[in-house]
Amino acid sequence: MKELDSLDISKFTTSKKIEEYKHEERFIRTGTDYDSESRIFWLKEDKEQGVKLKDVLISNGKIVLLGNPGIGKTKELENLFNILWKEKIVTGLVPFFLNIKNFRERDSVGDLIKYKYLEDLDNICFIIDGLDEIPDIQKFLSALELFLEKNDDKNIKVVISCRTNIYEKYLVKIDGFEYFYLENLRDKQIVNILKNNFNIDISYSDLNRYRVFLENPFNLNLFGKFYCENSRFPNNIAEAFELSINQELQLLNKEKFIKSDFIDLTHISKILQKIAITNELMQKNGIEEKDLYLLLGEKEKYSIEKISFLEKLPDSTSFIFRHKNYQEFIAAQYIAELNSEKIIDFIKIEKVNKTKPALFNTISFLLNILDEPKFETIKDWLLNNEPEILFLTEKDRLNPYTQKEIFEKYFTDITLEKTFWLGRNRRFPMNKLAEFADVEFLLDTIVKKEHFRAVYSAIDLLSYVDESEKEGDLKKIIIDLIFENREYRNDALRCFKDRDYHKKDKHLFENIVDFFKNDFDSDVNHQIVMMLSDFEDVDENFPILKNCLFKLYEISSERIKDNSIRGTSWILEKMTLRIKKKENFLTFLKILFDKNFDLNFSDFYGKSFQDNLIQKIFKIIKSDEKFLFDLVDYILVKDSHIFYRDNL
Repeated sequence: MKELDSLDISKFTTSKKIEEYKHEERFIRTGTDYDSESRIFWLKEDKEQGVKLKDVLISNGKIVLLGNPGIGKTKELENLFNILWKEKIVTGLVPFFLNIKNFRERDSVGDLIKYKYLEDLDNICFIIDGLDEIPDIQKFLSALELFLEKNDDKNIKVVISCRTNIYEKYLVKIDGFEYFYLENLRDKQIVNILKNNFNIDISYSDLNRYRVFLENPFNLNLFGKFYCENSRFPNNIAEAFELSINQELQLLNKEKFIKSDFIDLTHISKILQKIAITNELMQKNGIEEKDLYLLLGEKEKYSIEKISFLEKLPDSTSFIFRHKNYQEFIAAQYIAELNSEKIIDFIKIEKVNKTKPALFNTISFLLNILDEPKFETIKDWLLNNEPEILFLTEKDRLNPYTQKEIFEKYFTDITLEKTFWLGRNRRFPMNKLAEFADVEFLLDTIVKKEHFRAVYSAIDLLSYVDESEKEGDLKKIIIDLIFENREYRNDALRCFKDRDYHKKDKHLFENIVDFFKNDFDSDVNHQIVMMLSDFEDVDENFPILKNCLFKLYEISSERIKDNSIRGTSWILEKMTLRIKKKENFLTFLKILFDKNFDLNFSDFYGKSFQDNLIQKIFKIIKSDEKFLFDLVDYILVKDSHIFYRDNL
């Protein structure tokens, strides 16, 4: 095998140099089939739990990472490459970062690999970015399958990124691959990025107000830059884009064209609109150099090549917008200048009163930059033909009655008439639907119980809605489901937790714990552990935690074991290190190392946790030698274990 420490990193990436930067590692979630219609069951529905891409890669081997535009798929893959590259000597796994934007029908996967001695490597991980950005997805997938078949003697792991809407549109399926969704940024990650990258200390009220924007990394970056220059956040994403684009165009006269004639920024904006709308209509992310020449002419082509919004792909004749969101927003600007009738003709499918799926993201920008008269006309057309598209509109552009009308019509259509799960269509995230949700309508849906999918969907959605005047009724219905309805209790427990009722009403939480103290249901005990993790003092509630651990992990005839990935061990990582009482910590170690429990040291994902746990043990022993003897008597002698620190 080739000496791994001597490998040249430039031979293992076809992208521009992957830079080192402080990255907030993200969480992923998956779909699990509940029935033939596949209810989406999120691995990470709550705000604190989760698993990460590397952890799943080690166990699954072949992954498709799905996510909406701007959610940060490329950055997450770059981070994965950096981690695997640093650890390659220890793991023996060598990563390749492959950008496939230039892949053509005549190419093979081998053509993308610059390293000449692939046959010397036994353990490989291909990190493939941008499946949705190539002309023929199926051609590439066929080429990949052929490559894997020819190299089946090697251990090859693969991670491929793809836009969710493209995956859904083309029903991209690859044999042997698992499909995961990249989560939005969580509150803590948003706070960290704003602080580390922009030195912004965001208040909870601002975080709550702008969360729908800030949870997307691309938009978060726009907001951070805007705040640094204006000492406030934009009122909406349209303002952020307009200001960002205008400011960047202003720089052209200071930097890019400093030795050239002063350029007409309005003219450049029109050129960008022409390119953007051409790409959108052709459902392309880039434009070939020859097509750019035909579209603009030589002089304007030369000018546009210097604009930072457009980048020329390495070893290619293609130009792409620096980020697809720029292309979509600028295309929306072009459409917004048309009259109302032409706008409708432009965005709808010919002879069908439905919007073009390919313009979905562009329409989301369009609805928020239209002037009021045009917006009213487009709104009325959508209300009559495709009202759910108005979920893309910023809430304050619609009156409360219209919001309620849109939501109830959509919810009824999806869950009662089509009998689907509300979360199945990922075009509209749950938190966006919650902005329009009518709490009274959802509570009525739960009480009526017309269809179980409608009830599940209503409960799930209530986890996301803000506090309302119906909070008392909401809480009562959730409590009734927990105590009296076995079918819906797990979802009700999740909603109870997400609405912080366990922290607001500790007595009620204790009643719930007591009610389920003899229940072996894994979901129930997982949700209780989740709630316990929100309390800083682990010792205060340790008897409850201990009972849950016995129900979840003790090997017994009563134990209910399934194959669902809940991430309970990830939560335990955080809680265990907060245990202060030695006897409680010793009890946890007993469970961890006892062969009669199905919880192992290897189940914990974080290397830092393993190190911190060992350090915690040493620290206690240093201050109390008796703990060492208790540890030996309690664990090592009884179960005849021998542990070496380097292997823990």
